[in-house]
Formats: sequence, C-alpha cells, structure tokens
Amino acid sequence: MMISGSELGSLIATHATTPGGVTGSKAVQPASVSNSPDGVTLSPESATVGRWLAALRGLPDIRAERVQAVAARVAAGQVPQSTEVARQILSRVVGDRLAAKA
Repeated sequence: MMISGSELGSLIATHATTPGGVTGSKAVQPASVSNSPDGVTLSPESATVGRWLAALRGLPDIRAERVQAVAARVAAGQVPQSTEVARQILSRVVGDRLAAKA
C-alpha cells in the first residue's frame, strides 16, 4: 500500500497534537504525572506457580526408565522394528521439543 505525500500530510494534520493539547477538533488530556515509583504486587498463588515451575525445570528431558523399558522390549523382539515406528518416535520427539519451546 502506497501513501502519497498529501495523504501523509492529511494524517499528520488530523492526528498531530498542538502544544495546547488539542488534536484535530478533539481536546487531549495530558497524562498525569506521579512521583511514586512503579511497582508490582504478586498474588500469593504466584509463589505456588513459581514452585511448580522450579520442579518442572528440575525434571529430565528424557525419562530414562521409559527408554530402558522400551529398549528391553525391542531387544526381546516384543516391539516391531519398522520405519513406521521410527517415524512415530521422531514425530513425537520433534512435537515435544516444539511444544517445549512455545
């Protein structure tokens, strides 16, 4: 989309604020100024969420017990070894990694 010089001038004239605080035909109230510092108050539940996040971050990316169980089943011939199984495993791993980054 191209905006011509005259259109740009019209936009500026319509939305420009004058020193008196008037924009176009509407009066603009200046923002109030406060000398108090900015601050944030967290709810008590935020501490609980923080503990949950810390616990989740402490978990390993790979569940070794599951890997060992599947490896044992594969070694015993209880799980079919095929390209479809490999495709499903890779799909799950990639999906989990993408979900973790989101």
